[in-house]
Order: sequence, then structure tokens, then C-alpha cells
Amino acid sequence: MTSYQYSALSPGSIRVLAVSGTKDAPSYKIEVLNLADKPRFEALSYTWNDYDNEEPRAIDGNANTYASIPIAGAGSLRITLHLVHILNHIHGLLVQPGSSGRIWIDQIAVNQRDLDERSHQVALMQQIYGQAERTLMWIGKSVNHTPVLLDLIQNLRGISLDVDWDRPAMKRLESRLLAIFRQEDELRYSYTKVQYMKAVDWVLGLPYFERAWIVQEIVLSTQPTLVLGSTPFHLYILHHTIFIIRYSADPYLQDVYSELKHTIGVDRFLSIDTARRWLRGDPKYKALYGDFLDVLFWLSSLREASDPRDSIYAFLALQKDGFGSRAVANYNLSIAQAYRKFCIDIASQTGSLPFLGLVRGSADAEIPSWVIDWRMGPFSAKDKWQGYRIGDPQKFPYAAAKGRLYQAARNTHEDDMRLVVRGRVIDSVQFVSCVTREELANSGLENVRLAEEMSNIRTSMPIVDIDTPAKAQLAKTRVFAILVGLDPGQQPLGESLQYTPEELTSMYEHYIDTHSADDIGEELYKQRFNHTNLRLEHKRLFLGRKQLFGIGPNAILPGDCICIVHGSTVPLILRRCENGTEYTVVGQCYYENWMHGELVDWGEDEADEFVLI
Repeated sequence: MTSYQYSALSPGSIRVLAVSGTKDAPSYKIEVLNLADKPRFEALSYTWNDYDNEEPRAIDGNANTYASIPIAGAGSLRITLHLVHILNHIHGLLVQPGSSGRIWIDQIAVNQRDLDERSHQVALMQQIYGQAERTLMWIGKSVNHTPVLLDLIQNLRGISLDVDWDRPAMKRLESRLLAIFRQEDELRYSYTKVQYMKAVDWVLGLPYFERAWIVQEIVLSTQPTLVLGSTPFHLYILHHTIFIIRYSADPYLQDVYSELKHTIGVDRFLSIDTARRWLRGDPKYKALYGDFLDVLFWLSSLREASDPRDSIYAFLALQKDGFGSRAVANYNLSIAQAYRKFCIDIASQTGSLPFLGLVRGSADAEIPSWVIDWRMGPFSAKDKWQGYRIGDPQKFPYAAAKGRLYQAARNTHEDDMRLVVRGRVIDSVQFVSCVTREELANSGLENVRLAEEMSNIRTSMPIVDIDTPAKAQLAKTRVFAILVGLDPGQQPLGESLQYTPEELTSMYEHYIDTHSADDIGEELYKQRFNHTNLRLEHKRLFLGRKQLFGIGPNAILPGDCICIVHGSTVPLILRRCENGTEYTVVGQCYYENWMHGELVDWGEDEADEFVLI
């Protein structure tokens, strides 16, 4: 039988697999649909590798073994054996009454050898998954755990669990889960608490939820449908179950969560709904993640992509129009070119350089210091920024460059290793604190470590005048204000929360002594102190030669330049190269008296050029 030959697709068109026949004798046909016609079809979300029954079955080092399926009147198509098995399992769902009988599957619908087509189809993902009647999620199957998970979900199906559920529904689900795990009616449940817990843990540890592409496939879907064996369930039954286990205040369910092995899987799983809510403009999540770059960094860091370019491309459908830059997939670019182009496009289209707060270094010589290497996960990076730039962009709208935007000194493109920016060196680092924050406590206030910082100043920063109690108190207040973000340039706390820095320092010290937030005030604690970790993780206190304090990344060294760069809302730490004309990016920093352009007194045409490499 001849091989199926792909023909070119017109703009806005997709291929789908039309399924008919019986499970034992299926019939397949490839149809071309125009999305503008609003055709009926479903979509598949899955992993290409075969991870069924817990372990991938590698043959000759490759977990993907291949088979061919006949395409009516068009030869045969080579696909993974794993996909053949999936088609067998979901056949009944596709041919049941009321179904369109058509399904979009990337492995079949996209000519994987045509790089231009791959790029074009990635640009259509938002429409494909948004128009599909439902997205069938094949997460894998387990002889031991799939039946148990099915039983758990069956026991929860009587509870009304909409996507946007309310507090009464949460309480009903919590009560039902407690009854199941406590085995309050043993005759009602087919499995033990341990078996139910292992089934949930199995789901959380599945490679499916590590896959980068599944986020947009689920987020964009109008009906994300979990397929267990051959049985479909709405994803949010399982989502709400895991949410309750993670965040319940009930001690019993807290113990259940503590016994799970795959807690990082909990974050991966729940982040899908967080992305959905952010994309739809939920005010809570809009405040948590300022823009697409934040969301991209946060989602990409939790997931894996077989093609490193997909660390960006797999999330492009989540872009909002207000981001200012509209990235597109281009598989004709190398990995390094794709990463460089992403940053260059943001800079040239928005006039801003927010990506400089997310650089984490790279072992790849083709990745300059000013470019994010998306292969550097936050758990392996030398300086973890965890998706957050200095401070909280919602509460601290910094304007260190006084609103001056990045302007390309020349036409830049993905082949450039250099980025030419403009600004001024405002100081240099003289002393760096030895107090590091590699492992953070749960409470942000405990990570301030003010007493240690003051002791370090006495021994390592001799030029700081703390010879009298009054001068020591002044230095302490300055350091505390920097570490927790009590920015004198703004009033982010609101009219009802006005405290002097001295009063807040005293509240902090009392909290450290008592470990109680009662004396701080619940509202103040939530708005200010509870999120201190966002600015402290993997940061160090430093002192400039002008005797101003700042915080910056762990990699900072004495002699590094503190710069105001046009297009950056906060100062940058740059390291001058031996040739004296080029710089590498160390990272963003907070620096006293320079966060809102207070001392920027040069004209835009008077700025100096920095060549970043």
C-alpha cells in the first residue's frame, strides 16, 4: 500500500481524521475543513510517547514504536503504535450517536516534515481547540489505578461541580471526600483510602501533565474531557478534587496531601485552571500575573517539551492582545534563534525589556546573557526568579528609566548576539552581603533575616556608619524597607494602612519574636508581609559606592555596574567585559532612590550606549 501524501493546506484550513466502522474493523479518512465554516469536530490531547501501565516500553532506545493505519482511498499513514491504541480506546466515543465522527490529532493533521505548515498550524491552535466540540484527554491507563480512579470519580458525580464552582459546592465536595477517605460507609466504597490516594498520586505523576502543549489544549477547550479507559468525564471533577485536597483546612485532608509523593504534580495540574482564569480576565489572576511573559515563564518552567522551541511556541495561543508583542512560531529558526527573536520582538514592538528580569544564564554559547534560555528550568537555574520580577508589578509600578523606552540602535534580528541599549551607569557595587536565601521558609517575614543582615553590615560593610544607636536604627530601617518593599516613592498600602518605616520595622521584629501576625494586623500582613518571598528568593543585599542599599541576584559581585537602561522599569546589574565596551546581564535589582526616576537628569539623546552580549 502506498504512503499517504500530504497536500498543501489553504490558510485557515485544517485536516481531521474521520472515524467510522467498528472498533474491531475501523475505517479512517482524512478530511480538510475550513475553520471559517464552523465545522463540527473534536480534538485529542495526549502524549506521543507510550506511558501506559506506568512505565514507557522502550524498543531500541525509542519509546515510540510505529504502525500504519489505512486511509480510505489515500494509502496508509505511519503513526505511533501508542496513537493506534488510543484510537482503539476512543473509537466508541467518536462513532456514538450525536458525535461528529471527526477528530483533530496533531500527529495526523499536521505534516510534521513541513516546517512552514507546522508553524502555520501552531498559529491556529487557539481556533482549533476553541472550536472543537470537546477535547478528549488521553492521560494513559493503569491496570492498578485506572479502575480505582474511575470509582472515585463515580462516587463524586452526584455533586454539581461546574467549572466556576462556588463555596457551597466546595464544602459538599470536601464532605464527600472526607467520607470516602475515612471509609465512613465501608459497603459503599470498592477500595480503601490507601488505594484511592495511590490512584490520585498516579494521576499527579503522569508524564501527560508534564507536557507543555497540554496547557493550551485544555485551557482553550470548551469541554475538556478526561478519558479513563473508554469512559469520559469532565476534567473539572478531578480538578476540584485535587484542589480540595491541596487547600482544605481540614486536618484529615491536610494529612492526605502530605502523604502524596507528587506534590509538584499538584502545582502542574492546578496551574492549568489558573491559566484559564487568567486568560479569561479573572481579576484575581490578572493581579497575580501581570502579562503573558509572566504566565509563559511560570507555565513553561513547570513543563517539558521535546522540541525546546516549544517552551515558547506551546503557549502562544495564550497571548492576549494587550501584551503589545505578538510572537509567532517559526520552526525554520534554530533553538537559539527562536529564543533571541522572542526577546528582540518584545523589545522592538513594546519598547520595554521585561525579559531581562527572567534571564537565568545558559550553557549554550549561542544564547547571550540578555536572552532567556527556556531550557533552564527554575529548579536548576543558578538564580531562580520564579517568574517574578523585582517586587510585585501590581503594587510597585516602578519607573526607573522615567518612562523612557528602548529604541533599537539598528535593525536587530534573530541572528544578532548583541543587544544595543541606552542609559547610564549610576553606581557600582562595593559590598555584597553573605546572607543568601537558597532555601526559604514558608513565611516571607522569616526570610527577611534582618538581624543577620545587620550583623553582616558590621563585619563586611565597614563604611556604613552605625556607631550610635540612632544611626544603627536608621540603617536597620533602610535595610528593612528594601528587603520587604516599603517603597518611599509610592503609597501602595492604601490610605487605611499608613505606617512609618520605623513602625513597620518594629512590627516585624515583634513578629519574629512571637511568630504571630496578630500584632501586625491581618490586612497589613496579607497586603505587605505575606508575599515577601517574591522579592527575596535567591537575592542578596548589596551596598553601592554611593552608600545606597539594594537587592539583586545571588550572582552579583563587587565591581558590577548599577545601571539605568531605557526600557527597563527597574535598575539593572551589568558586568563589564574585559574589552571594556561590552557587558553581560547579571539581572535586575532594587536600588535606593532610583526606582522612580528621581535622579534621572539626562536627556534621551545624552544617554550612553551599552552593548549587551
